[in-house]
Amino acid sequence: VPHAVFDTTGLVFGITATMNTGDHLIHLYDARNYSGGAFAEMNVTQSAVEQAIRSKGVPEHLAASLSKKAQWTSMQFNHSGTELLVTATKGLAYTLDGFEGTIHNVFMGDG
Repeated sequence: VPHAVFDTTGLVFGITATMNTGDHLIHLYDARNYSGGAFAEMNVTQSAVEQAIRSKGVPEHLAASLSKKAQWTSMQFNHSGTELLVTATKGLAYTLDGFEGTIHNVFMGDG
């Protein structure tokens, strides 16, 4: 399921898409020049999500299962636009670098 969101200035918007591989693509656009295409593309890989979950002390087999089954449900920019917050099923949320898409942190709840 794709998701779209504007940053707080209304000048940049991001669109996410899930690939068949389980990776997630984020395309960032300048709202004033949408026809020029995305000015940035970030790929958040399933293996990066799994590694971030494992860094929280989750056993490898469970981290692999969570990273494969969790589906993104929303995305938001922080106020400065330097980070993205992604929520997902299975009680997961991630903060991503707003320029590179690398995972800064993963949060886990009961899901």
